[in-house]
Amino acid sequence: MDPVKRIVEVELLKEEITTQKQALSSFNSKLQVNQQALDYLDCNDDIPKLWMNFGTMFIKFPNQKIQTLLKADSADSQKNMKRLEKEIAEKTRELRKKEGKSIAQCNFEHPKPWNSPIFFEAEFNYFMMLAQLVISLLFSCAY
Repeated sequence: MDPVKRIVEVELLKEEITTQKQALSSFNSKLQVNQQALDYLDCNDDIPKLWMNFGTMFIKFPNQKIQTLLKADSADSQKNMKRLEKEIAEKTRELRKKEGKSIAQCNFEHPKPWNSPIFFEAEFNYFMMLAQLVISLLFSCAY
């Protein structure tokens, strides 16, 4: 096989995997927003109708109807996330084969957000910011 063609195929496959991971992240964010909205609606059952945003429009819906729509959207997002996770695993397997790496060394499970380095980095940055605030408060009180 032509080495240039192989490199192009590998790079295209990497790009597809990255795009699907971004879509997975987008579905995860949407799922979290839906869960927050459902939590809010559960706490405010006494409000009969609420405004809901559909793109550029706001429409007033009954509370129960909004909960039904959000639950259906969440179920659809979860289904799409599972489909994407399978596709990412398949494409990663194919990528490893094309790169000549052993498939046994690969972990195809999608990392949970709390296990990701980005989560720990954000938590570390928050901790450092909090520590700087405490230190500045201590020094300001000392003088």
